[in-house]
Amino acid sequence: MTLLVEVLTGIAESIMFYMLYGALYEKRENINNWIYCVFYSLFALVSDVSFWFLGGTLLNIIILYLSSVGLSFLYKCDIKTRIATPLFVFTINILIEMIVWYLTNLTFNISAIEQANTPNIWILGAILSKTILLIVINFVRLRLKNRKLFENRIYWLLFIVVFLPTALIDYLLFRLTLTITEPVVSIIAIIGSLGLIVSSFIVLFLYEKFAIQSEIVNREQQYEQQLKSQSKHLDDILVMQNQIKSFRHDIKNHWVALSGYFSNGDYEGGKKYIEQISGTFSEGETIDTGNIALDAIISTKKALADEKGIRFDATVQIPEQIPVDAADICIIFGNSLDNAIEACEKIKTDDKYINLSVIYEENSILCKIVNSIENKNRITLKTTKKDKNNHGFGFENIKQSLSKYNHLMKIDQTDDEFILSFVIFNK
Repeated sequence: MTLLVEVLTGIAESIMFYMLYGALYEKRENINNWIYCVFYSLFALVSDVSFWFLGGTLLNIIILYLSSVGLSFLYKCDIKTRIATPLFVFTINILIEMIVWYLTNLTFNISAIEQANTPNIWILGAILSKTILLIVINFVRLRLKNRKLFENRIYWLLFIVVFLPTALIDYLLFRLTLTITEPVVSIIAIIGSLGLIVSSFIVLFLYEKFAIQSEIVNREQQYEQQLKSQSKHLDDILVMQNQIKSFRHDIKNHWVALSGYFSNGDYEGGKKYIEQISGTFSEGETIDTGNIALDAIISTKKALADEKGIRFDATVQIPEQIPVDAADICIIFGNSLDNAIEACEKIKTDDKYINLSVIYEENSILCKIVNSIENKNRITLKTTKKDKNNHGFGFENIKQSLSKYNHLMKIDQTDDEFILSFVIFNK
């Protein structure tokens, strides 16, 4: 019976970590579910074997802790998370077990040592403590789902500086009172342990509130930046439209002038006039697909690249009507090309280029933007500008606009090139 209970507690601990890690952190790609089953089964086995051979010793705790840290490598999280999450679980576990031990002490007037040597009482305590722990962990999982708990510096500091040392002191007091059966000691220990658990959950609630508020502020900032980006790029469209209108007006005047030359038989004068205005036509080369928003964005960004000495080659084969809103076209292509131009500006050599390909094929938009980067200057997709509150949202805005559509996006990078590719599928 004792063996069965210990096996079940090992399984319970494995389930706990699976629930917590799975809720808080993202799984790694290309890892099949059976791999998770294997590793969590191994963890349960290590828990059982370690207990039977090492019994609650410090070495037993260290082995279980290192095993739980190993489980964290199945997920995407930083080093703080790998260290702190198992510590959090073990600390809560210790506190709960202490409460159960001392409640048993009060109920049966039996010390911790005597409880360990009384199978029925030990089994009852093991079942009760693991049941409570599962409830607590599930509560944490539901409250903080998809929130990266220990990646936040505030919670990390609170946990390390306040909660963990206090829990360790409580555990040491527990070890010192293993043979004591005085009710007063048990009551004080229970109150202290409950106080720690309650305080930890107060911190969790505060963290949750802080995280939610932070998300709201971040979304508002992103939305504001999107509006600014839309406004900027829509202004580009208006400028381009005015240029087109001006060009159409000018072309009429040019036709009148040419008609005058040829009507008077001044073919040489007409030829010189054509040569003169052809230079004007070549300036400010525009993209003309019929899609006003896309044409305006690419044309203005190409003109900007030309001004900065950046070679800009564009292949655009797209119909006038595409299943993407004009505002999203502005955000996606405007920010993508702005990022490419900014990366090229950092290059000290003259070899600066942007290659853009936008093709409409099989009811899908295929886009590829390749830009040169400074040799081995890795792009982090985070702002490098001093005003971090007003910059750094470009890529987030791109992702936000693309998320409205059925799409795929891929980012590649070599020593001297950054490649952004995406496909927008027609719904």
